[in-house]
Amino acid sequence: MATVCTTVGRSIRLSSAIFMKTKVYKLEVLIVNHDQLSVEDIRSAIEETHYPNRCIMPHVIKMEEREVDWSDDHPLNKKSTMTQTYKELFK
Repeated sequence: MATVCTTVGRSIRLSSAIFMKTKVYKLEVLIVNHDQLSVEDIRSAIEETHYPNRCIMPHVIKMEEREVDWSDDHPLNKKSTMTQTYKELFK
């Protein structure tokens, strides 16, 4: 435990804080949006999901959007071509 002393104006406030190591990840996720949800709806769905014990707390930092002509044969719909198509679409 560490004691942190901060000065606000003339008063001194002491507080105890517990510091721990934790990991932070950057994650790229491709979302295919057939329901025409708005960017804010997608952001809310990701950020407002309640995970048990708050084990993860996702926060959307950046979103980009592209429009494609979709069919079952679209390269994003196939495991063998999805990654390359994604890279080309979002370069």
